[in-house]
Amino acid sequence: MIESGNVDVLLSGGARVFLPSDIKTDLADQALMKDLGMPTTSFGKSKRNDDRNLILEAKADHGYELAFTKQQLAALDGNKILGLFANSGMADGIAYTACSKDNSCIEPSLRDMTIKALDVLSQDPDGFFLMIEGGQIDWAGHSNDAGTMLHELIKFDQAVQAVYDWVKDREDTLVIVTADHETGSFGLSYSRKNLPEGKFLDGDGMQGREYKPNFNFGPLATLDKLYAQSGTFYNMMSAVDSNWDFNGTTGQEWADVINQYSAIKVTAEQAEQIPQREVNEYQVPGHKYLDASEFPKIVDFKEFYVYGDELHGNLIGRTLAADQNVVWGTGTHTAAPVPVYAFGPMGVIKQFSTMQHHVDLANKMIAALIEP
Repeated sequence: MIESGNVDVLLSGGARVFLPSDIKTDLADQALMKDLGMPTTSFGKSKRNDDRNLILEAKADHGYELAFTKQQLAALDGNKILGLFANSGMADGIAYTACSKDNSCIEPSLRDMTIKALDVLSQDPDGFFLMIEGGQIDWAGHSNDAGTMLHELIKFDQAVQAVYDWVKDREDTLVIVTADHETGSFGLSYSRKNLPEGKFLDGDGMQGREYKPNFNFGPLATLDKLYAQSGTFYNMMSAVDSNWDFNGTTGQEWADVINQYSAIKVTAEQAEQIPQREVNEYQVPGHKYLDASEFPKIVDFKEFYVYGDELHGNLIGRTLAADQNVVWGTGTHTAAPVPVYAFGPMGVIKQFSTMQHHVDLANKMIAALIEP
C-alpha cells in the first residue's frame, strides 16, 4: 500500500506488520522510532520475517507524515499521513468509552480518524475513496460478547455520524454503510425466564385491562446493563489467568471475575460450565487451532466453535445470555444477508435498494466512482 503511491491516508493499529523482526533487540532502531515520536507501548512482537522498517520507509522514501497518538494525528497538516496507534488491535470500545470520560485517551477514536481522513482527502480536486472499518464489532461477535459489541456499535455509529455531517449538504458524494458478513448469529430474543408482572396502562385503549405479555421480551434497562460492562470477555479471561491456562479453574473463580466486570451477575454454579473441557474429536495435527487434543466444552452447535481456548469467552457469553435476552448460534461467520445503507444523489443510490451479491455492490461502487 505504501509503495503503490495510491494510498494517501492510512490510519490503524497493526504497527507490528510495519516494524522489522528485530525491533525488540535492535536498540538503535528503537531509539530512532522514539525520535520519531513512537511510544514504547507501540513496540511489540513483530509479525514481519525480514528487517524492513516500513514506517521509516514511508517517511523517508514516500513522503508520509507520521502519527502514533491522538495528539500527533490532530497536529498533522500534510496531504499524506500514516498513523499507527497500537502494536496490534487498537483499544476496544469499552476501553475507549472509559478513557473518553476523563479525556485521557492516547489513541484517536474511529470518529477522530474519520474526520482527519476527510479533512486530508477532501483537498484533492479529483475526489477520493475512503474506507472506514469498525473491525472490532466482528471480534465481539466471535466471542459472543454482547456488551463489547454494543460499545463497538456506538463507536462505529459516531464515525458514521461524522461522515453524514460532512456529506449531508453535498450532491457529489456517495456513502455506503454495510458489512462484509454477520458474525455470531446474534439476536435479541424473548424468553420464558423472568416473566414480567402484569400492569394497568394509561389510555382508553387498555382501560380496565391488565397488560401482561406472555414472555419476557427484554426490558430496555438490559441495554443499560450491557453498556455498564467494564471489560471485554478477553479482559475477563486474562483476569482469571494472564497466561490463559484455564485448566483447574473453578466456577467460583469465573463468577468472581465476571461479577467484577459485568452489571449482570452470575453464581458460581452458573459459571461452572465455563472451565469444562472435553476431548477434541475434530483434532487435526498441525492445524493452528484444531491441533489441540482438548477443547472447551460447548454443549450445542460445537462444530461451529473453532478457536480453541478462546472459546472460554463464548462460554462466558452463554452464562450471561439468558439475563441479556441474547442468543448466539456460532463463534464464526454466517451467511445471513447484511443491510446496505446508501446516502447520496438519488440517481445513484436507488440502485442499491435491492437484494444483491457483494460483488454487485462492489461493481456499483466502482461504477459510481469512475462515471461522471
